[in-house]
Parts: sequence; structure tokens; C-alpha cells
Amino acid sequence: MRCRTNYRSGFTLIEVMIVVAIVAILAAVAVPSYLENVRRAARADARAAIMTMMQQQERFFSQNNTYQSVSNSTANATFKNWSGDGTHAAAKWILSAATCAGDVLTDCVAITAIPHISVWTDVTVSSMNFTSRGQATCTPSGLSVSTCWPR
Repeated sequence: MRCRTNYRSGFTLIEVMIVVAIVAILAAVAVPSYLENVRRAARADARAAIMTMMQQQERFFSQNNTYQSVSNSTANATFKNWSGDGTHAAAKWILSAATCAGDVLTDCVAITAIPHISVWTDVTVSSMNFTSRGQATCTPSGLSVSTCWPR
């Protein structure tokens, strides 16, 4: 006489739904945290690019007794005006340099980094600014400076 044993193979719909619910909860917690870390890393990249351009501006100032304005529309031949090690077209942040508000270019230069919209958007920060006088700001107004320039 043969004994018949019933074997269940596979998963029930309830088991699959429980797994899907657990994965969804984990994703809901992990994805926003991951995206914020990506944004913070990109802002650090922008800060590094701003400081590199400021060093180039100071070097230019010591040789010419004036700062140089730099457009953010295209890759500038004098100064690297984008973040990262790639090309201008692939950069997350594009930099420009202009006269500080209410000043002249021989006294103060303000460097601004804006997200390169076709490559990158930062939902929190629309621009990061740094002047040759050491003033660091970011926009939109009301945003804590420590968001862009942590100590």
C-alpha cells in the first residue's frame, strides 16, 4: 500500500502580498534617504568646484589686479566652470563669476553654482554662492546656509 503525501509547491497569494508589502515599506523608507544623500554629495561637488574656481580667480587677481567674469552658458577657456571630472555638458552644477552686488570686479567677485537642469535638479537648493570676501549663501531665500555650506 502506498501512502499518498500532499506536497505544497510554490507560494500562496497571501504570502506574496506580505512580501510585497514589506518591500514597499522598506523602499518607502530607503529611497528618500538615498536621494537626500545623493543631493548632499552633489552639493559637496559644487562646493569643491566653487573653491577651485575661487583659487583660479585669486591667482588671476594676483597677476592682473582684477577678477574675471565667467559666463555659465558655455565651457569657459580660462576657468573650469562646471562641477565634476567630466565634461561641461555632463556636469551637475554650472558655475559663473560676476561682480559682487554693489561693488566692482577689481574689489570682489561672486561665484554662483546652479544646477545644470538637463542633467540634474536639486529640489531644495536652486543656487549656491560664494564671494571673494568669504560670504557663503544659498537660495531660495530662507534656506539655512548650513544646507549648502555645512560646517
